[in-house]
Amino acid sequence: MTTTYLDIAVVHIQAWLGRTPLLRGRRGASTMLSEATSRQCIERQLSDSSLAQTVEWNEEAGDIDGVVSLKLRTGEDATEDVERVVVRHLRHALPAATFRASVWRGSDYAEARTSEEPVRQREWPEPVAEWSPGRRCDWCERWPASYERRTRRREGEDSKDSALCSDCSRREEKAGYSTSHANSPGPEKALLDRIPDQRVQLPTSVPDTFECLAQLGRSGDDTHVATIAADGNGIGAFMTSVRTTSGSAVTDLPRRIHEATWMALVDALTEITADDHEHVPVIPHLVGGDDVLVSVPAHRGWAFADRVRQAFSERLRRQCDDMDGDVDIPTMSLGLVVHHRTVPIFVVVELAETLLSRAKNDWAAETTALAWHDITNEGPEPNDRPSFGCDTLRSFWPALNELAEIPTSGLRRLASLTGSAELDGHLDRLGLRETVDTFRGNSDLPLQHALEMVRWW
Repeated sequence: MTTTYLDIAVVHIQAWLGRTPLLRGRRGASTMLSEATSRQCIERQLSDSSLAQTVEWNEEAGDIDGVVSLKLRTGEDATEDVERVVVRHLRHALPAATFRASVWRGSDYAEARTSEEPVRQREWPEPVAEWSPGRRCDWCERWPASYERRTRRREGEDSKDSALCSDCSRREEKAGYSTSHANSPGPEKALLDRIPDQRVQLPTSVPDTFECLAQLGRSGDDTHVATIAADGNGIGAFMTSVRTTSGSAVTDLPRRIHEATWMALVDALTEITADDHEHVPVIPHLVGGDDVLVSVPAHRGWAFADRVRQAFSERLRRQCDDMDGDVDIPTMSLGLVVHHRTVPIFVVVELAETLLSRAKNDWAAETTALAWHDITNEGPEPNDRPSFGCDTLRSFWPALNELAEIPTSGLRRLASLTGSAELDGHLDRLGLRETVDTFRGNSDLPLQHALEMVRWW
């Protein structure tokens, strides 16, 4: 029997989340996204429109923020009506977002999603703002302002009367604070729900500002944050392979991938949390399917990135223990941006996405890879530093640990001598030749790149 599925997803989601310069705007957007695409909210909208008997929530897809996955009871005929009702609701709830509706067909959802193309697809783009003679929004500076709210306009500023557009005003309203879980963004709630299952005790609150997050970093060097974008490699091929080897026995693969991603994040969080932390040292901006966008204290960034990519494959392998046949488990690639806590969130998100794309393209998404950038020392434009395989990073880990023991002034001196005739004598005087020789003449991780990395080790 063939079943029809309708997926309506928020697309270009990272750009929409980072539409405003403030982390508070991103927090509010996450809450809006979770609420608008929740099962409870969508079922209420369909019930009010008399379509409840026509469609049901797609249990096989799981609950992923930003994705409405529905299963049609009456074939394809009703997809247009259902799509209009859901998109109308989403447009009201998420004024500046872009949506994509896709119709799939198969004996189950896993088979339907392994099709090369959907039966039908339609995009509902962000509305074009019609400019009035009035004031421009103080947050996004893209739409005309229509609401007055007292809030900060940039990180580090005091609150003041601000004019906001409909999208940004809703973000401010929904942003909430870490002291109250009433309006906590969906990713934060999902993270905190999973913490009690861990063997180690973790804090039960999430920082609500980059300033608070940065202060959970290294004492005396606690003004910077690392924002990490990550994405699974070869997920489509993996789903096809599972379908081929396991047949119809596995119908909830998207849900399993989503859960593996979440547990990988929790595993990595456990790795970087100190006993004296008041909050968990992470702000989860977006976690859905195999996509991750999070921020951690700058000096925890490398450890978090290395652990989350390993844990993703480990957790996904466990999710596949009950499947027939052998399948290649996907890996994860990452883009990592080190930045001061006051850098606008939209600048960071765009750069992290660019770096993630570079890592995946450089390695044809065939292995776990990472590209990174330091805004403070390199500026906001993407550098030309090549990405590297994360297995390479892991092989250099002991040497990087040794390099990181050198004081900052010593690292600067080494960087200034790289490539000069004075370097050998300097290394011999300090007893650093064996450590530094690990990187000299190495094309996988040159000395200059290693020195730049350990500034934030």
